[in-house]
This record gives sequence, structure tokens and C-alpha cells, in this order.
Amino acid sequence: MDDSADRSRRPLAGPASFTQLRGNVGPAQYFALGFGCIVGSGWLIIAGNWLAAAGPGGAALGFLLGGAVIVIVGSCYAELSARIPEAGSEFVYARRVFGSRVAFIVGWFLLLFFVATSIFEGLALGSIIQVIMPSLATPTLYVALGEPLSRNAVVMGVVAALMIAIANYRGIAVAARLQSILTYGFLIVALLLLAALQVHGTRSNLIPLFGSTAGKPWYVGTLWIFATCGFLMNGFQAIPHAIEEKSQHVTAKAIAALILASIVASICFYWLVVISVGSSMPWGEIATKRMAAASAIRTLPYGGVLSTVLLYAGAASLLKTWNAMVLMGSRVLMAMARAGLAPGALGAVHPRFKSPANAVKLIATLNILGLFMGQKAIVPIVNMCAMTLTLNFAMCCATVMLLRRRHGRAGVPFTVPGGYKVIWVGTLGAVAMVLSAFVSPWLQSAGKVPIEWILLFAWSLIGLVVWLTQVDAGHRLTDGKQQA
Repeated sequence: MDDSADRSRRPLAGPASFTQLRGNVGPAQYFALGFGCIVGSGWLIIAGNWLAAAGPGGAALGFLLGGAVIVIVGSCYAELSARIPEAGSEFVYARRVFGSRVAFIVGWFLLLFFVATSIFEGLALGSIIQVIMPSLATPTLYVALGEPLSRNAVVMGVVAALMIAIANYRGIAVAARLQSILTYGFLIVALLLLAALQVHGTRSNLIPLFGSTAGKPWYVGTLWIFATCGFLMNGFQAIPHAIEEKSQHVTAKAIAALILASIVASICFYWLVVISVGSSMPWGEIATKRMAAASAIRTLPYGGVLSTVLLYAGAASLLKTWNAMVLMGSRVLMAMARAGLAPGALGAVHPRFKSPANAVKLIATLNILGLFMGQKAIVPIVNMCAMTLTLNFAMCCATVMLLRRRHGRAGVPFTVPGGYKVIWVGTLGAVAMVLSAFVSPWLQSAGKVPIEWILLFAWSLIGLVVWLTQVDAGHRLTDGKQQA
């Protein structure tokens, strides 16, 4: 298949030949999709790691630097969504600019990321609930990779997976409503508790602002936080993934503003977590706690009750991230089917709910099956997929520059402010995150080949087989019929 000819014939926008998704998603729901997917429950567990690695000032600086890069990357996504307003986001952009081969690679690894993260969220849900109610940790269903798998944890994960799948199957209105309830409910509870820490805490506990309890210079921790911002601030892409389902009153400029607002709000939230948790007690002490945020809440009056409330809020926060992952995964799968890079049935739109019903069912099936693998098998997969996120960020920045050279800026509702220089900064920042994400597992593996590298290579081989035996063969057959 001639990708260059394929790209030159394909317009960037215009009437689609496929059945488009339909919805009535408004600004508040889009913000819930973006921010709700970015801020999950991980901060409950690793807030202490941020403080231990760089101190309050070093952690805040890391989020500032990483957040600045993600804001530029988000601006690139906003311009791409204005140019190509189709569900599928990164996959669609890659196909329009680089052709089917690159698009298949992008879609293949995006699909892995969304499914693996959905599985991880299901297993994490059981872990959080077991912290609240330890009795649920038994009975053990079996031992997976040396780690006991609780029957109750699996049951909770399966029930939640089915609930999220049904919400997405019934269309964007139901899924977006669920996302809004979970996001704004979580936000109210979390902000009230963090504000209470601000009132009850002491600013002197934040001194010294820069430091480390890990035996390394604080700036090493700052660079680590900068590198992980690609993963910690991932999720704003849920907005362009659902762009076909927007209300008719939501403009391309509004979509751009909502993407950037969700990123900026997440930066501010992480800053608030660092300052609030660090001020609860001397930050060197709180940094040693297993769940630093929950430990900080316990210093408040009625802290035992409030920390339990925080953990429940964390469970709800996890569900909203999970919901957004299923939403994005099903849209990528549908986009691949539309392009002939996945079975055509996966591109079908439900006649009543106007949702990618078959794609949702496949994502949900893989999600539920993965719950039986155990968390120990999923964590390396999620780490591996985090590497692909930063690659996609760099790819999208480069895509904006290529589209500007080919088609200019005229008539585009939103473009990245500052022109090529700003886009180059975002590209170089994303590349720095890519290098950090790939090198970090090797540095932590004591000279051994990281399992993340092995899994990434294995998934690449599977993708190559799928391309050669299914996709490429189908394209050659189609091209032959067209020539005849």
C-alpha cells in the first residue's frame, strides 16, 4: 500500500464516510473527562515518594517543569483536534500525516496501554478496599506469580468492570455523566481535606524546601518527577478522543481551552497535595509513611474517620480514571477498524446508543480476563506502556509542525501560541521524557535487562505478526482490486 499517495489524497477534514458517533457532551463533562482521567488515586500512595526524593520545593519545581512541557504538548493536541475532529486522537493524527504503517504502530501500543491500565485500575481498586476493610483480603483464590490473589478483590474488580462497560456501551451520555459524578464528588472531598491540612498544618514543616531523604541530591528527585509527569499528567487526551460526541455549542476553541484547563488544574492539584501533606508534620517524617496523604489526614481532628473518607474518595477517583481508559481504548479500537487496521465489526456504531458497542465489549472482556493475572504481572506492563505515552507526545508535536508546513494555519480554529519555537520546546521536552522513561527501568534493574524492555519487544513482535498476516495482506488485496 502506497502510504504517501494515501496521505496526499486524504483531506484533513470534511464529511466522513463512516457513521460518526453522536452525543451531547458539554464543557463541564469534558473537563471531568480530562481532569478526572489525569488525577487518579496514585497520589495517595506516592505523595511521600515525591517529598522523599526532592523535598516540597524540589517536588513543586519538578511538576512546574514537567507541567510546562505537558501544557505545550496539550496545545499541540488541541491544534490537531481542531484540524482533525475525529474520535481516535493520536491514531487518527498519525494516519493522516504518516500513513497506515505508523498509525498501526501508534494504535497498537495505545490499545495495549489502555487495556493494561484498565486492568491495573481494577486490581488497585481491590487493594484500596482491602486497606479499608482488611477482612476482604481473604480467602485467597490462588497464587499468581508468587502473590496471593484475593477472591473478593477479583469479584469487586469484575463488578466494577461490568458497571463501567455498561455505562460506555449505553453511550457517551451515560459514561460522561458517571465521569462527572465521580470527578466532581472526588474533587469536593479532596479539596476540603487538603484545605483542612492547610489550616491545621505548620509552614515550618516545609523547611528546608529542597532536600532528600533517599540519600541522593534533591535535583535527582526533581528530574525524576519531571520525567514521570508524562505519566502523571496523562489523560487530557480523553477530550479529543470524545470530540465527535460534543454538543453543537462546544467550539474547537472551547475544546482547546478545556484541554489546557484540565492540565493546569492537575498541576495545581499536585502542588496542593505536596504543600498540604508536607505541612502536616516535618516533611522528612511524613515522607517515610506508606500512604503519606492518608497519614497526613490522620493528624487532623477525627483523623481516623477522615482518612477513611479519603480512601473511599481515592477508590472513586480510581473509577473515573478507569472509565476514561475504557472510553479512550474503545475509540482507538473503533478508529483502527474504520481505517481497515482492525476487524471491521469493531468500527460498528450501536443503532440506538450511538456508541462503539463492539469495541467496548472487547475492551471490557480483555479487562475482566486481565484481573485474573494478579497485580504483580500488570505493574511492569503499565510501566512499559508509560514509555509509549511520551513517544506519542513527541509524535503529536512533530505532527503539528508537519501539518503547518503542508497546509498552513489559515482557517484552523486553534493553533499553538508562539509558533514553531514553542512546539520545538514541547518536542524536545517530550523527547527528554522518552529518554528518561526508557533509561529509568535499566538504572533500577541493577544491570539486568528490564522486564519492561522484554515485554515491549514481545508486544512489538506480536504486532508485526498481526500486520504481516492480517492488515498488510488485506491492504494488498484491496489495492489489487482497485487497480483491476
